[in-house]
Amino acid sequence: MKTERDFQFAVLGLIDLNGLLARIAYSRGQDGMVFIRLALAFGGFVVMFISDSFRFWMGVLWRCLKGKPCLLLLCFCLPASAQLEAKKKSIGCLTGVTIQPPGPFTPTNISGIAFWWVAGDNTVNAAVTNWVDRIQGSIWQNGDAAKRPTNTSSGVHFVRASSTQLTNSSLLAGDPSTCFLIFDMDAIVGFQDFLDTVPSSGAYAIGVNSSGALYTFTTPTLRANGIVPAGAWVDAVIVSGLALGGDTDFYTNGVHSSTVTGSFETPGWGCLGGNSANGFLGAYLRELIIYTNTALGGTDVSNLHYYATNTYSYTP
Repeated sequence: MKTERDFQFAVLGLIDLNGLLARIAYSRGQDGMVFIRLALAFGGFVVMFISDSFRFWMGVLWRCLKGKPCLLLLCFCLPASAQLEAKKKSIGCLTGVTIQPPGPFTPTNISGIAFWWVAGDNTVNAAVTNWVDRIQGSIWQNGDAAKRPTNTSSGVHFVRASSTQLTNSSLLAGDPSTCFLIFDMDAIVGFQDFLDTVPSSGAYAIGVNSSGALYTFTTPTLRANGIVPAGAWVDAVIVSGLALGGDTDFYTNGVHSSTVTGSFETPGWGCLGGNSANGFLGAYLRELIIYTNTALGGTDVSNLHYYATNTYSYTP
């Protein structure tokens, strides 16, 4: 004989199972959530449907709702919707284990990150004395106070006319390697280096030329492509393939500009902001990231572009 208690257990069991399915599906990430949840829900519903009590009381519920399937479906879905509304909070499973929802993309999600400098880590409206990277603690600095760039709310500002630059003992780039920059050029004039191997030589360099194209220079070869404007924020990726047989790829704002034959193999980077050999930099620099022994591809580059535009709220 069916009782009200049977009905309560049946409905509560349905709600608990649905809520658990929602939690499991969300913990697996957004992409697979719909498929996982539907698959689990179907299996659970079949198991419950073979219960005589469940069939009986679902029939009672059906009659109470006047046979409207949409209302029955609503009763099934509402508890799960409440679960998903709390997606930014920790989700406690029945096991007592706390599952954190998937977080946003950051550059550290890509393997091979070796150095990461963020202008926001420096004191605003002050000369940059020690710009420390977030990965290994490597430092850009300048002992000459008159030649130090200034950190502003828009980024570290390198002034071409003042020959500002920062130096390092030399950062190993690896083979292959990838360089990611977020910057805004003051003007497109002459050759302006972001990175050089040493403060007084332009034998190896990454920069922007007088046509506004990104370039790499490995004596005596200049490779250039990917036009960037002045007075606008740009995120750029320069990928150097293997030293033997590799190529150089240029990306601007997440878009592949070109592949140029040959790689810009370098012994390392020891200067940021240009030098007298090639040309000093005039630009605001928000971030510089170097991935060593890693040649990033389209998906990673797109993710970095998404990160840049969302972090700094600009539209290319």
